[in-house]
Amino acid sequence: MTDRHRARILLPFLAGVCVLVGLLASLRLRAARENAPPPPPPPTVIFTNDTMGFLQVSCGCKGYGGVVERGKLIRRMRAEGRPPLLADAGNSLFGSTESIQNEGKNIVDVLNILGYSVYNVSYRDFRLGRAVLRARMEGAAFPFVSANIVDAVTGELWVKPWVVVTTRGVRLGFLGITRQPRFLDQRPDLQEQLKGVRVEDPFAAVAKHLPALQPECDVVIVLSYMTHEDNLEMVRRNAGIAIVLEGGNAPMEGFYRSEEGSAFASSADKGVHVGEIQFHQPAAGAIVPRAFFHDTRENASGSPDQQQHLSRAHACEACHLRDGKWSLEPYFTMQQMKGGMVGDCKQCH
Repeated sequence: MTDRHRARILLPFLAGVCVLVGLLASLRLRAARENAPPPPPPPTVIFTNDTMGFLQVSCGCKGYGGVVERGKLIRRMRAEGRPPLLADAGNSLFGSTESIQNEGKNIVDVLNILGYSVYNVSYRDFRLGRAVLRARMEGAAFPFVSANIVDAVTGELWVKPWVVVTTRGVRLGFLGITRQPRFLDQRPDLQEQLKGVRVEDPFAAVAKHLPALQPECDVVIVLSYMTHEDNLEMVRRNAGIAIVLEGGNAPMEGFYRSEEGSAFASSADKGVHVGEIQFHQPAAGAIVPRAFFHDTRENASGSPDQQQHLSRAHACEACHLRDGKWSLEPYFTMQQMKGGMVGDCKQCH
């Protein structure tokens, strides 16, 4: 048999073998995809601000819950396999009568039990003085951060300026900042509270400490106790800030993205709502944050009483009705309305 005859016989056979091998490989790949475990949930941050020592909350709408409902939310998320990282933007230790009477011990105990990872020191957290705050810090299972609170004598930072916490393979860098108290020279009460410490220029502090943080993390999150306008100016001056979690004088709770690309989020004071930030990363691209908000008043969201209350006017529906479901998050719609309100809004707001 000549070589030509052998080739005529072998070539179809080899072609068939190649097709068979390709088919088997395709079937194996499909089986691997079908049997592969689902991708892990994205990293999640639960954040609070300005809870002011309140463990329970109430307002015009019926319902109580506060920290109890916050705990239920966190336990549920952990049971679902998506444990959140917990952060506070400041002004949460003191304010309620109970928190003042026991000097914030109950609040730190609660934050320890919930499993907080980081707390930003605001100037309001010195309400009972430096010694009391230091005692609460020593009893905390989580770090306190501030990039611009220093010892009044030595000029050394009072706490670490930032920390990095890794969750689900993503390194989250938290930098703390607080605004300087207004009219401090005219406020002897504030002078007494801040005795022994000094609040330095926050913009200079961010510019100083941010470059050291950025190489250590994948996402920079600033826990800021400043006005929203100051936070906007901060991200204009400093590239690379992904998220600003706002305490203090944020315009309203919600989620907002600036022209510079930084995202801003703030939750309601006294623990009425808590915020949730989820981080999603497309196949090719930067990590993208998404925000959600949870009402901590027991059975408040979607209750018949609330639906009747909110449906009194078409203006309520424009802000609060989402895909046929009632929501307590009017922020996006209010942004579209450019903050416009009608008289009926004043029933609640």
